[in-house]
Amino acid sequence: MASTAPAVGLGSKKRKTAASAGKPSDSVRVLQRESLRQLLSQIVPDERVDPLVEAFLLDVADDFVDSVVAFACKLAAHRKSDTLEVKDIVLHLERAWDMVLPGFETEELREFKPPPEARLHKKRMADVRRALASAAAAEAETVLAREKEREEEKEKGDPSEDAEPAEGARLDASKADADAS
Repeated sequence: MASTAPAVGLGSKKRKTAASAGKPSDSVRVLQRESLRQLLSQIVPDERVDPLVEAFLLDVADDFVDSVVAFACKLAAHRKSDTLEVKDIVLHLERAWDMVLPGFETEELREFKPPPEARLHKKRMADVRRALASAAAAEAETVLAREKEREEEKEKGDPSEDAEPAEGARLDASKADADAS
């Protein structure tokens, strides 16, 4: 790859090396201190920002750019390209940071369809849920029908139960007679 970016977090090491070489530390920063001050004055005009906070914000900006460029380089390498293109950066910002850059959206990058296996799995699961629901409904109907039949039998007073005792009742009666004698 022609343009490789340092690993995430190495931007501050580069700045320290540049500062120790006699160069001002702002010379290798992505965002200059004065530009940060102008940006902050546009956002909150009446507020003053501590120099340590400014330094922290500058470090965060540098680390963000380092991480985005490093991952975009990995995407370019994945495409088997030795050139970093805008679509690599846009893809990483959209997918990892949920950032949409106006003017750089493309249908190719925006459209993300789940794999067909996932769609088929969801369809099968919906079919299973429907089958379970219909089986439960059928079971509920069967139980209600049985209960209704039992209630109707009780209301009618089934003559077969009153006329002849059940087999188990006859055996119990005969045992009781045998014990009594």
